[in-house]
Amino acid sequence: MLKGRARLSHERQRPWQRDQETHPGQAKDDPRVCPPAIPGQMTLIRPRRHLTIQHEQRIRHRQVRGYERVKPIITAHAAQHRLGKAWRLAVGRMVRLALAVRDADGDELAGADAVSDLPIFAAMVIEVLRQVDLLQPGTTLSTRRRHQASRAAPRPPRPTPTARSCGSCQSWGFDSTCEPCRRWARGYDDRRAVGRCGRCHRDDLVLAADICRGCTAYAATQRATTLTQPWTQLWLGGPLTLRVLAAPGTGLHTATSAPSVPSRGLVDPAQGTLFDQRRDWTALPVAELPALSEKANELVDQFAAVAAGQRWSDGPRTEGLRTLRILLAWLGADAPIPEVEIMALATTLPGLSAKRVIAFLAEQHRLVPDPTKQHDPDQQRVERTIEELPAAFVDDVRRWVTVLRGEGRRRHRSMSWNTIIKYVGYVRPVLQTWQTEVDGLRGITREHVTLAIKQRKGNVARGVHVGLRSLFRALKQERLIFRDPTKGIVVPAVETLPTNISSDRLRGMLDRATLPITKVVIVLAAVHGLRPTDIARARLADLDLAAGRLLIHRVTGRHAVYLDELSHTLIAAWLRHRRERWPKSVNPHLLVSRRTAMDVRQQSIGTEAMRAMVKPFGVTPSALRTDRILDEARQTADPIHLMRLFGICDETALRYVFAAHPERRREVIR
Repeated sequence: MLKGRARLSHERQRPWQRDQETHPGQAKDDPRVCPPAIPGQMTLIRPRRHLTIQHEQRIRHRQVRGYERVKPIITAHAAQHRLGKAWRLAVGRMVRLALAVRDADGDELAGADAVSDLPIFAAMVIEVLRQVDLLQPGTTLSTRRRHQASRAAPRPPRPTPTARSCGSCQSWGFDSTCEPCRRWARGYDDRRAVGRCGRCHRDDLVLAADICRGCTAYAATQRATTLTQPWTQLWLGGPLTLRVLAAPGTGLHTATSAPSVPSRGLVDPAQGTLFDQRRDWTALPVAELPALSEKANELVDQFAAVAAGQRWSDGPRTEGLRTLRILLAWLGADAPIPEVEIMALATTLPGLSAKRVIAFLAEQHRLVPDPTKQHDPDQQRVERTIEELPAAFVDDVRRWVTVLRGEGRRRHRSMSWNTIIKYVGYVRPVLQTWQTEVDGLRGITREHVTLAIKQRKGNVARGVHVGLRSLFRALKQERLIFRDPTKGIVVPAVETLPTNISSDRLRGMLDRATLPITKVVIVLAAVHGLRPTDIARARLADLDLAAGRLLIHRVTGRHAVYLDELSHTLIAAWLRHRRERWPKSVNPHLLVSRRTAMDVRQQSIGTEAMRAMVKPFGVTPSALRTDRILDEARQTADPIHLMRLFGICDETALRYVFAAHPERRREVIR
C-alpha cells in the first residue's frame, strides 16, 4: 500500500470561492448577456466571446433548454469521484452558460463556440453535454485550451477589446500586430529582414522577397498580377485573417501543375561521384517542378498513405509532401537520396519539413544517412562547444576530453559524454575570460583560479572548481603543464535539502492531464520515484504488464518497479494510444513523441519534453520524484527501506531521512 501523499487523489481542487448568494426574491436574467436567437437562424459571423463567471451570475435564473437533463449527470459524477457541493455548483453553472451561448447562436446542439470560451471546466462541460446528447459530434477543445480548461482558480475579468487594425498587414481586428504577422516575423530558420515594402512602399515592415506579409497574402489570393497594383483590399483579422506560408515566387503557397518535361539532372545510381558538393536549392525554380516519374509518383502515394494511416495533422503532412515532391522531381527515385540534401532543402526554403521524409525514405531503403549524425548527440555538443572556444585553449581542451574518455597515457574507465558536456560547460566561461590575460593554459596561476571561483557563488562556484581541477589534472598527467594551479584549493559543496510539494498542487493532477503520456510521466515520477532519465530510457522489452513489473537499467544495476493498479491502467492506456497513433513505430523505448516515434535513430524522448508536459501544473518530474521519496521517508524513517523501494544509494537515502527527521542527524545509524 502506498502511504501519505504518494497516492495521487482524483479529487479536483475547489474551482472557485463561493460567490455571493442572491437575495431572496431577486431573479437574475440580464437580457444583454447571450440573448436567445431564433432557432435555426443562420449566423453570418460567429465572434469569439470573452465569458467570465460574472456573466453566468447575471443569467442565474434563466430557463435554459436541456439544463434539467444535465443535473443528474453532474450529481452522479460528483458522487462517483467524491466531489463536493462547490464542484457541482461550478460545473452546473458552466453548463448553463454553455447552453445559453448555444441558444444565442440559434443552434439545437452546443458546438465548439459554446464551450471553447468558458472560463473554467470546459472539458467537463463537453463530457456532460455529450452524455445527454446536447453536443455536436466531433466537438473537442483546441490545443491552447486543453491546459486551461481544468484550472481551478477563476481568471480575472478580461478587459474589453478595442477594435483596431494590424500595423503590419492592416487587417481589421483587435490586436496591434496579429498572430500571423508575429509568426511571419519569426520566419523559419532566422528572423526576417525589416525594410521598405516593394509593393505598398511602407517602411519598417518585415519582408520576404522584398514584400511584406500583407502584400504577400493579397498576391497569394488575388494572383500575382496584383503585385503591380498600389492598393490592397481590406480584410478581417483574428481567426478570419488570410494565412500564407511563403513569399511570392517560391511557389509554396499555391498549388502549381507540374509540366510534362522531366528534370535533366536526375541522379543515375550507376554513375560515380567525383566531387561531393552541396546543392544550392535557392537557385532552382521551385515554383515550376519537373514531371515526376512513375516510381516517384508511387513513393509520393505511399507517403500520403502513411500520413493518412498515422493520422498526421494537416501541417506536417503538407510540408512532408512538398519536400518529397521537390526531391523526387529534381533528383529522381532511382538512386538513394542523401540525408544532407534533404536537410539542406528543408533549411533553405520555407514551408518544408525533413524529419518525416527522412524516416520514410529510410524505411523504404532509399536514404543515404548523414555520417556526422552517427555519433552521440552529446558528443556532437562537446565538439561544437570546443570549436567555439578561444584558439589558444582548443588543443588543450581536446586532450582533456580524450583523457576523460579513458584514452590518455593512463587508461581508465571512460566518462559519459553527458557528464563531459557538463564539465566543458563549467570551464567555458572561465576560458572566455582568460583569453585576454594569458596565451595558453601554461600561464594560468593559482591566483587566476582563485579569482574565477570567488566571482561565482553556490553550486556554480563548486562546478567551476570541479571542472578546472579535472582539466589541469588531466593536462599534468599528459605532461602538457608542469604544475597544477588548482592543487590545495577547496570549495565546500553546497548541500541542498529535498523539499516537498504542497498538497494543493498535487491534488487532481492526473485529472487535469489530458495526454496519456503525461499521465504516465506523472505516475512514474510521483508514485514510483523514478528519475526523468530513467523514465526516458525505459524500454518496451522491460515492461511486463502481465506480471505488473517494469525493469529500469542503471549503471549500478537493475531496479524492479512493481506497478500498482493505477499505474498499470495508465500505462496500458498509453500503449493503446501509441499503437493507434504510430502503428509502424519501431522505437524500442516505452515513451515516444511525434519527433522520436518514427526517428530512424530510435532516440529516447528528451527530459526537456517531459518537463514541458508537467509545466502547466507548476512542477517538474524531478520535483515529483523528490516529493515522493521525502514523503516515504517521513512515513518509515528507514534508509534501508528507501534503498529497496526506489533503488537509491545509501547516501541519498540518509539525506532524505535527515531531511524528513532532522532530529536523527545526531544518531549513529548502523
